[in-house]
Amino acid sequence: MAVWKPITQRFSNYYPYVRKWGLRHGVAAVRKLFPEAGSSDKTPVTTTLSLPHIRHPINLRPRTADIATFLAVFFEEEYRLELRFEPKFIVDGGANIGCVAVFFANCYPKAQIVAVEPENSNYALLEENCKDYANIKTIKSAIWSDDSYVKISNATAGKSSFQVEPAQAQMDAAFKGLSIATLMQKFNLPTIDILKLDVEGAEKEIFSYNYESWLDRVKVIVLELHDRFQPGCSEVVRSVLKNYDFEMLTKGDNTIFVKP
Repeated sequence: MAVWKPITQRFSNYYPYVRKWGLRHGVAAVRKLFPEAGSSDKTPVTTTLSLPHIRHPINLRPRTADIATFLAVFFEEEYRLELRFEPKFIVDGGANIGCVAVFFANCYPKAQIVAVEPENSNYALLEENCKDYANIKTIKSAIWSDDSYVKISNATAGKSSFQVEPAQAQMDAAFKGLSIATLMQKFNLPTIDILKLDVEGAEKEIFSYNYESWLDRVKVIVLELHDRFQPGCSEVVRSVLKNYDFEMLTKGDNTIFVKP
């Protein structure tokens, strides 16, 4: 019995991923996503994964928050939406390393996608993961309520937890924020069919000021709310979107708002 226990345990570790992605891709995913204990000295800075139905390989950093993000997007498929129309224009705010942008690019290959990410190391991987998709454009910035200067307020945080706050233009770490209205103008987006926002609390700022210039041109909003970072942000977002006739549902960590 003692001999079989490690074998059955290993099988149970592999089984969900093999069932999801097939034998070759599933086994490779487990080995790269979950390096064995004691192998940290051999773990590469980045690793590359290929998945069925995803046109190009995805680069991520083992033993970081990239793993949870990757699994939420490609294993749990938290961004698979049941829509009654074919999206043409998609904005990915807080794009991180590009998992959601890549997922959308494969679901909607004819859509124009703009991915926005402020942090240097994340943006480098975002560019790498999106470079082979002609329909994804990347921009290094942070979505904000206007185009004023902001900075990352927690530069030592985990790779999926960076927050931004107002900053003075002369500060070394400052950069220009980007309002959704400006982003739409810059990339010639007449509407936004899917607006994905995972911006670690900045959603409170985005839905508090200047939203009138763009919100009526958005059809679907996929949003992770962060009251733990910005108390009251859920109340602000929901009260605004209710006035624009959005209907609300939840999927995983996301709250989804859809215009009927």
